[in-house]
Amino acid sequence: MLTKEKTVGLKEGYCLKSVGVEDLDAVLSAIHAFSQATMGINEMTRSELESFWQTPGLNMAEDLRIVVGPNGKVAGYVECLTLTTPPVHPYIWLSVHPDYFGSIVPEVLLDWAIERAGHVMETLPKDLRVSIHMHNIASFKPWQRLFENAGFALTRHSFIMHRDITDKPPEPQWPAGITLRPFDPVRHAVEVFRANDEAFEDHFGHIKQPFEQGFALFEHWLQEPSSDSSLWFIAMDGDEVAGVSLCRVNEDEETPIGWVGDLSVRRLWRKRGLGMALLIHSFGEFYRRGYKKVGLGADASNLTGALRLYQKAGMYVKRQFDRYEKELKPGKELMTIEVKE
Repeated sequence: MLTKEKTVGLKEGYCLKSVGVEDLDAVLSAIHAFSQATMGINEMTRSELESFWQTPGLNMAEDLRIVVGPNGKVAGYVECLTLTTPPVHPYIWLSVHPDYFGSIVPEVLLDWAIERAGHVMETLPKDLRVSIHMHNIASFKPWQRLFENAGFALTRHSFIMHRDITDKPPEPQWPAGITLRPFDPVRHAVEVFRANDEAFEDHFGHIKQPFEQGFALFEHWLQEPSSDSSLWFIAMDGDEVAGVSLCRVNEDEETPIGWVGDLSVRRLWRKRGLGMALLIHSFGEFYRRGYKKVGLGADASNLTGALRLYQKAGMYVKRQFDRYEKELKPGKELMTIEVKE
């Protein structure tokens, strides 16, 4: 039995509780209700949520909370994640059943998460900047007001982008010296992780992780139910990984679509058309497998010009998310905020 933690501000019979594996279906039901109301989709599958709860470094008892009503129904769910080392930017993700949009449930969950995020201050060096980050579907205004009332400020935008592939895409034009290699999880995992991680050092928000921690998360991602290593495309220049396109099938949209999870090109191989070639190759493989649409996530102010690449490849914005931030302490910023030459 889960221990009741807090009832302040909640109606009689409602309580804030920690989360156990036995809550999986009830939590998923609340998440689906929220994402259907705000985006018209089921945001994740059961296996994806179950896999996420097994993420290395995630402590379910400490990092997750739900509000449960007297009938056992989950009214809302929140995550406060500190999966980076050092944990200077806790990330909060909030999902509330539409029946409780106008109630105090969202505020109770957010207040708990902010308090939980503040605990990182006890272990961090004094000179580091610390701030909390959240995202909101841009069209959902109640969350905008909730975040701003809690001291968060809008700082950035990101997009979910789609491209229709009802016709066969053109053949990719590979730069000279580049060959495509199929991914072998046993032989190639470490070198692909290192190359992808290096490329993303120029991505806004990136924090360089100790190898053991970063690779553990990469391996977990590789083993997720939606992962399909036959959709991982590795561009080689001799013995060097020049770039990667790590794809899967996304079942969260209205119908399953091809999904480009990570598309990255290392610095030495940029501005040669490699990113476009990897993207077009990915489109072609999804077309060959019968998928009529491809999607990916993009930073609206991407530091390496990826947004222009996606637009040039015929992708369009499907929906927009807004990034909010609440500073807990000023200081030295560890995450990437600009590309350093």
